[in-house]
Amino acid sequence: MEWIAHNQLLASEYRKQERQKIKTSTANRASCEGYIKHMRHYLKHGDWIDNFYGQDQEGKVIWINRT
Repeated sequence: MEWIAHNQLLASEYRKQERQKIKTSTANRASCEGYIKHMRHYLKHGDWIDNFYGQDQEGKVIWINRT
């Protein structure tokens, strides 16, 4: 839940930057909003679907093929 709140704040800041015409703000906002969706999916279904984890997406998931 802390990660969701943190990314919501970041998305809000990027939205402000979009109005100021800062170039990378649109991509950064979309990334934060997508990450929030993935975290909410995890809380609802118990299945992590993102390739990254952490408050700022700093960790990379190592997927294990169990076939």
